[in-house]
Amino acid sequence: MKVICPNCHVSITINETNYPAGSRINYTCPVCGHPLAIDIPSRIEQPAAPVQPMPQPNSQAVAYNQPIVNGQIVTPNHVSAKPMRPVGPPPSSISADKTYEDDEAESHHSPLIWIIPLIVLLLCGGIGGYFYYEKVYLPAKIDREAPRYYTISNATNLRSSKMAGADYNHLKTVPYGSELITYEHDNDWSSVKDNQGVKGYISSVYLVNKSDFLLLNSIFGDAASRMNIETVKCRRALLNYFKDHGYIGKVSSSDLSLITPAVHPNNQNQWQVFCRAKGVKPNSVYFDRITNPNSKFTDFAVIIRNILTNEHKLLIFTFADDETPSLVYEENTDANYIYNIYMYGDEYEVEYAY
Repeated sequence: MKVICPNCHVSITINETNYPAGSRINYTCPVCGHPLAIDIPSRIEQPAAPVQPMPQPNSQAVAYNQPIVNGQIVTPNHVSAKPMRPVGPPPSSISADKTYEDDEAESHHSPLIWIIPLIVLLLCGGIGGYFYYEKVYLPAKIDREAPRYYTISNATNLRSSKMAGADYNHLKTVPYGSELITYEHDNDWSSVKDNQGVKGYISSVYLVNKSDFLLLNSIFGDAASRMNIETVKCRRALLNYFKDHGYIGKVSSSDLSLITPAVHPNNQNQWQVFCRAKGVKPNSVYFDRITNPNSKFTDFAVIIRNILTNEHKLLIFTFADDETPSLVYEENTDANYIYNIYMYGDEYEVEYAY
């Protein structure tokens, strides 16, 4: 016959032929040690009698070395047994029950297993993305889209603050024609970064955009011309004159499209300056206070030459106290150099050299 332990629900097989029919035996569950009272049925086939749990006494623990009848452990009659914890792994039925309970418990906690790492991952990604955007992508985007300006002085001071004439804020000297990423550009100062990544401020008077730089650079017929016309105010005077008259120097077709796409080179608009070495006199440039002896700056006189027709022009510029140039006189000439210039009343008298 088979009985079920009411404590651990293990199925127990009892050979009822070993016991008197209709008797009650005391039995201990071999798995959990729970005491059982089992009714042995009569010899007539009857359903298995229900197992009644036996009251647990408070004394005399029963050991596991009980007599074995037909392969079954039998507890002698009238012996009270105290349940003992089974030794060894639980049976499969117990394991199944326990596994189900554990899986059910784990199912309540399993979301934390992936939610917490996901939150950490999202936070790390968000923080990393923010720093990448702020420190890498955005600066590169600003640099890429910022306008470019070019220096027109032979040596331009890059400063850490908007203060000219000081030594403490001098960062470096930038050469002529340097391309600068320009973040701000106003009448006084420009915030820039050079090709070595050094950021600072440059006086805006020393900077021009690309088209103006290409035009100015095309005016110099040789290196001596650029060395003789070395001040920014004189270079700007020539640049303004060429722009006002639609003149260009010697330029490539690619540069011409950037300087002035509407102008086509011809024998009327291509002019340049050709000088002797600096300090050699007479020369094609002349510096003296001609118009106003009390002026803050000397006047600037220069001969420009048409590179196709070989015509020559004399130009005389004067400067206001803020270095703004003004063309005060021009005339055609066939001379190459200026020897001297005088002014009588409102008239200019020029001595040329050939």
